[in-house]
Amino acid sequence: MQFEIRGIGVDGALASIALDAETIDEAREKARSQGYTVLSAKRNVLEMARRSNLGGRFPLLLFSQQLVALVDAGVSVPEALDTLARKESQGTTRNVMDALRRTIASGKPLSRALEAFPDHFPALYCETVRSGEQTGDVMKGLARYVAYQTQVDALKKRILTASLYPGLVLMVGLAVIVFLAIYVIPKFSHIYDEVGQDMPFAARLLTQIGRFMELHGGAVVLAMGAALAAGALALQRPQVRGWLALQLWRLPTFGERMRIYQLSRFYWTLGMLLRAGTPFVPALRQTAALLPQLMRSRLEAASTAIQNGATVSASLERHGLTTLAAVQLLQVGERTGSMAMMAERIAQFHDEELGGWIERVMRLFEPLLMLSIGLVIGMVVVLMYLPIFELAGSVQ
Repeated sequence: MQFEIRGIGVDGALASIALDAETIDEAREKARSQGYTVLSAKRNVLEMARRSNLGGRFPLLLFSQQLVALVDAGVSVPEALDTLARKESQGTTRNVMDALRRTIASGKPLSRALEAFPDHFPALYCETVRSGEQTGDVMKGLARYVAYQTQVDALKKRILTASLYPGLVLMVGLAVIVFLAIYVIPKFSHIYDEVGQDMPFAARLLTQIGRFMELHGGAVVLAMGAALAAGALALQRPQVRGWLALQLWRLPTFGERMRIYQLSRFYWTLGMLLRAGTPFVPALRQTAALLPQLMRSRLEAASTAIQNGATVSASLERHGLTTLAAVQLLQVGERTGSMAMMAERIAQFHDEELGGWIERVMRLFEPLLMLSIGLVIGMVVVLMYLPIFELAGSVQ
């Protein structure tokens, strides 16, 4: 573990050093062996916050909104962080805020304090704060990040909301089919078994299915559960997600919509960084981490071309990072010098286009999904009752 030692160095000046040691006494001895007169020693609060695992995910957006509100009301940043830390019940969140306050109180900028927690504060967030420090308005930079993240989250929620109802219908339909196959069909098979060997084809088929499900129904359910669990675990691996994304990108219509979604995130981020005062080429390269590998290589090539003197609109268009509307808006931004505004308008245009497409697809997909599930369930029910009709006809 790491300890923070404050003491007087060999030159007589007050100093603060960080030392790795097993105990606080060992840390004191190490400092003395280096010539320091130890005044105080304590665990490094940054490391304590990093290793704390008592809470859940750090509420970045809520933290930013509350911090901006408190500072705009006249509260200093350390006081605002102290206020936010005291009201938190989650260990991780409280420890991170306390660590930020201590780091800022020691004279370091907020961006340096945030960079100590890469799991909680992404590089884009830290860069936004650093740009705000350079321009003298950190809270304005944080407000821009809040607006940016709100726009990105709104599109994600729109997609999630649109897929929630079809997903629920599919789950209920599959549950009904599994119930019929495991419980209802075996009951019918026993009835047809008692009739004898001279049964219609549908009755014999249903009897065989019923026997199989009665003997192996549990194994079938376990196999289905294992397959779902294996699929979920596979999706946790970046290689699997990358391969799946590549296959989806190759689909004619769906792949284009995925590209537009990625372009929307790209232009939202680019606009925010440009408004924060980041130069254009560095802003382009900082957005690379948000893009899939295929688009990331294209962005790097476009950044190199722009750095060598090519126009922004032509470079991005040549490397497949624009749409027709985006090219026109970028050209307007080049003429007027308002690239940040144009990037945000491109993102808004793409969001509206993608949202309209999702609504149209869901209007068509929902009835088709219900029709498909209804047909499958109907076929199972017909298969169960058809032997009864056939037997009744043979008796007459």
